[in-house]
Amino acid sequence: MRKNKKIIWIFIALCILGTAGAYIIMKHNEIVKEDLVTFTFDSNGGSTVKIIKTKKGSEVDLPNCVREGYAFIGWFVKDQKVSEKVNATKNTTFKAAWEKLPETTRYYIISFDSTGGTEVEDLVMECGKKVTLPENITRKGYTFITWLDEESNPINNDSLLKCEDITLSAKWKKGN
Repeated sequence: MRKNKKIIWIFIALCILGTAGAYIIMKHNEIVKEDLVTFTFDSNGGSTVKIIKTKKGSEVDLPNCVREGYAFIGWFVKDQKVSEKVNATKNTTFKAAWEKLPETTRYYIISFDSTGGTEVEDLVMECGKKVTLPENITRKGYTFITWLDEESNPINNDSLLKCEDITLSAKWKKGN
């Protein structure tokens, strides 16, 4: 009987300590949750930025964000720009602001293979512009017909070529 009483008291003590332990753990988790601050980021069309969870009161370096064709201005909260380092006081959502970069002009080079005719200088062309090709080339015993691209397609004045370097070859007809 004495042995059974001891087991009952141990069981009761474990139950009480178990409940108290569970209560302590639960309260600890509430305190930990209260001490955490969550920063979320709306990249506004830019790259994805991970959520930051940090201890309340800590200083946080805000991440950078990228977007093709735009310069990153910074992070904003309710139309107010924030510095690159912020103090974690409350859960906050930051929104990225962007400035559109000017379109850059791209160029390509047209090289010419006169296939035995007079030498022709390369042309530097702006992408998206129609081309004006040299036509006054000569070759003894031949008449110039047209310029051909690398797949033997004829290229004429006012053609719109891909924005990449290309070599055009002269097509000739025997005889004058």
